[in-house]
Amino acid sequence: KRLFELEIPEIQDGTIVIKGVSREAGSRSKIAVVSRDENVDAIGSCIGKNGMRINAILSELGGEPIAISKDGSDYLWHRDPAYWRSSAPLLFPAVGRCRGGEWSHEGKNYPMGTHGFARGQVMKAVAMRDYAEFTLKDNEETRKSYPFSFSLRRRFKLAKNALIETVTVTNTDDCDIFFGMGLHPGFM
Repeated sequence: KRLFELEIPEIQDGTIVIKGVSREAGSRSKIAVVSRDENVDAIGSCIGKNGMRINAILSELGGEPIAISKDGSDYLWHRDPAYWRSSAPLLFPAVGRCRGGEWSHEGKNYPMGTHGFARGQVMKAVAMRDYAEFTLKDNEETRKSYPFSFSLRRRFKLAKNALIETVTVTNTDDCDIFFGMGLHPGFM
């Protein structure tokens, strides 16, 4: 439900109300909607006029886009677990593998999985009218493998024929922080 609220302005402003959501895990979701304004078509607003709206469905897990489509065509990898479970993960604070699955800082070793931990963290979603933003701040779990204070922001904005992504890492620590950051989209 939260993802639809992020993506559809008419749901954000209350013109369209979600009556129910049905989800098939890892496959698809269905949504029942009704309009409070007789001049607004609830279904049409959700899919766009003649299917022309660019649709982006985003996940709070890693702030990852999981579907991007236009004119009935999918552009992003559909997350087939037999091949690859992701579609466009954010790689942070490591890109690639650390030797032995760990790295060291000031004489202490820290475990670090392939491509870091951001893609497995639930990011806080912030709904805005013309963009969606996800944030991750250091926490007890992230400090087990990364001893720095940080704030990570992943923002998506729908443009006429594009999805624009911006990633910002802010150092909130009192020392220099070290990190790698990358994006790994899979396209159809």
